[in-house]
Amino acid sequence: GGAIDVVGGPTIPTIASQMAYGCSIASCGVAGGPAIKTTVYPFIIRGVKLYGVDSVFAPTEVRQEVWRDLAKVPPAIWQGMRTEVALVDLHQAASQILAGTIR
Repeated sequence: GGAIDVVGGPTIPTIASQMAYGCSIASCGVAGGPAIKTTVYPFIIRGVKLYGVDSVFAPTEVRQEVWRDLAKVPPAIWQGMRTEVALVDLHQAASQILAGTIR
């Protein structure tokens, strides 16, 4: 199991505190800020791992491989992981994400 953090900042400590033993967090965003304020406890007591995902300088071959792997995931799995937001509602949705009131 694990989690993907696309916001960064204050979401990482929250995610880390809720992770089960041996799980991983993949972090690929900094919209919430580049700094994280947390303790090492989730990482050393439950073996949580934090991975940084390079989405800027990753080679084309790596990006293509990742997209191929993601294409293999059954669509039903993605349904509960996403919410579609109209462009006109984007500012409100972003504010709610940063405030931690929606996922």
